[in-house]
Order: sequence, then C-alpha cells, then structure tokens
Amino acid sequence: MLLYTKLKINDINSYSIMNAEVEKRLFPILSIDRGSYINEALIEANIDWKEDDIYNLSVGKYSSIARDITFLINRNHDYNSVFQGVIPEYRESAPCLSKIIKKGEIVIGNDCWIGREATIMSGVIIGNGAVVAAGSVVTKDVPPYAIVGGNPARIIKYRFDENVIRALLKIQWWNWTSDMLVERKELMQGTAQAFVRAYEDESERRIGEMLKKSPVEKVEGRVSFVVYADLDNSAPAFYRVLRQFLEMFIDREVELIIYTRGKSWNEVISKAICDEVMRYNDMGCFITLLDVIDSDEALLLGADYYITSRVKENVNNCSIVQEGIVLGVCKGVISGFSNDIFRKFRGERISF
Repeated sequence: MLLYTKLKINDINSYSIMNAEVEKRLFPILSIDRGSYINEALIEANIDWKEDDIYNLSVGKYSSIARDITFLINRNHDYNSVFQGVIPEYRESAPCLSKIIKKGEIVIGNDCWIGREATIMSGVIIGNGAVVAAGSVVTKDVPPYAIVGGNPARIIKYRFDENVIRALLKIQWWNWTSDMLVERKELMQGTAQAFVRAYEDESERRIGEMLKKSPVEKVEGRVSFVVYADLDNSAPAFYRVLRQFLEMFIDREVELIIYTRGKSWNEVISKAICDEVMRYNDMGCFITLLDVIDSDEALLLGADYYITSRVKENVNNCSIVQEGIVLGVCKGVISGFSNDIFRKFRGERISF
C-alpha cells in the first residue's frame, strides 16, 4: 500500500508521534522531539504490515525544517532485475523477491537546519548541527556540523573547525534542561569558541563517569551491538533485528545487548530469543538482556555499534554514538529498518 501524506507541523515543543491509519491499524509516521519544527513536508513511502516495508523517520531536538521538504522512503525500483518497472501480465503471479536493499529509515539529528525544497532519501542519517542547503537531494549520511548542497548533496564546508565540532558533540547542549539553557543563555548566544571553552571540561568529567558506569563487558576480539527493544510500539523493529542478528552471527563471537526498557518485557523478549535460537543446532554468539541501566550514555559508550529501533531515545542514542566515535570508543550506527541490517559485515571477519 502506498502511503502518501502531507504534514504541516509548527511549534512542536515536546516529543510527538504522528500516526496514520494503514490497513485499519495506526502506523507511526514520524517522531519529532522538543524544540524542533517542520513547516511543511511530504512523505512518500510504501507501507504495509510486512516487516520489510516498515520504516522509521525521526527528528531530534531544536532542528529547523523548512517548507516543501520531501522524504522519499523505500521508493526505489529494482534496477538489478531484468525489468525495473511493472509488467501488467505479471500482476496475478506471486511477487518476486526484490534485489534492492531497503534502507527504510531517515534520522535527522539535533540542531539541524534543512533548507526549503530539499529531498531526503531513505537510509540517511543527518548528523547533529548539520545544514542542508535549499533544493538539495541528500542520498548519503551527512557528517555532524557539515554544510551540504547540490544534487546529489556534497559537503561544501563545515560550520566550525574540527576541535570545536568535537567539543560540541561531547557537550551535547541539546540535552540540557530548560533551566540550564536559561542559565547559560549568554554563552549560548555568543561564539562557539567561547562556548566550548566554558563547557568542554564539564563534558569531559561527565563522559569519564559514564565510561566507568558502562554495563558492557569488553572482551578482546568480541564486537558488541546494542538494540533497544521497541515492543511497546505498533510496528517494532526488534524482531527483525533479532532474527537477522542470529542469521548473520549465530556461529561467531559477537554480542547482541538488548535493553528491554523494564522488566515487564523480559518474558516476551526471552521467549522470542528462544523461539529464534531453536532454529539452529549450535550457537557461538552471545545475547545479553538488560532491564535497568544507569543512563543511555553509559550503555552506548561501552558498546561498538548501536542498532536503531522505534524508541523515543533513538535520535539521542545516535548522537551519543557520534560522541563515542569522536572519543574513539564507538564504531557507528546501524539501521534496524533495513531488509539486510548487517550487510556491511557480510563476508568480513568481525574482530578488532
């Protein structure tokens, strides 16, 4: 089913989820965090309740999205097949398996500015502080604080020098409370250089404490992935992530850390794991359940990769991993909304 919807959103100051009815069920179309706004956007996506057609679109805090923005999600034709269109004579036959990788997610970070008439393709993560020029077509990830433009969008320059960007990613001012933002208003409205001089040391101390509190046990040669179970959502990504993780890594020394987000989901998640594991004769990978953590930062800075899911914390978790990459303790973000989540590891020896 093709979902074609036009969103007009203004002055969003708290976490919100936009839903649409698809096949008589509510499907989460968009999540947007506090202080962000979308003047007007068009979302085009193929949506039904088959797992591979589920997508995710999330916007972080204090991001500004102009008018006439287009989000194109999973709208590619299968150009790897003999034919890439629709043949009327084949309509009644069973659909063939598409060879196209579906990258059904768009993440727009915190403090981003998306200019008028930009087009964002699925599979894209726009990093914190980035700028997308008006009329651009974004087909690849945009690094934090990069200014991109054109078709396809390319990096024009960065807003600040490398040291300032590294400091801003560690400070993460967008996670400050309202009281802190008011208290620090003068420096927030000053130069970026003065701002980071004032608060970088504070962020270094916070990060040091988080690293000490990490529940992830570092084992030499073992790569760790973290996923947040999103079973309280009508269209969760968790089951797909679990299934594809076992298909890829069942006989390899790799760990999947599942944050259950409370003990109430432990039984459901444990059963799902058992049901999937029963399909295999042997198991060399590791699965760890956590129902309580000190903080998202403590958990994610201890792991190698974060796998996205449909949780409120998703954009913030991507931001923490960007911080972890700067610190040299994290490797990256992997979308849980692809029909081949772990494709980048296919055929590779996963170890450090």
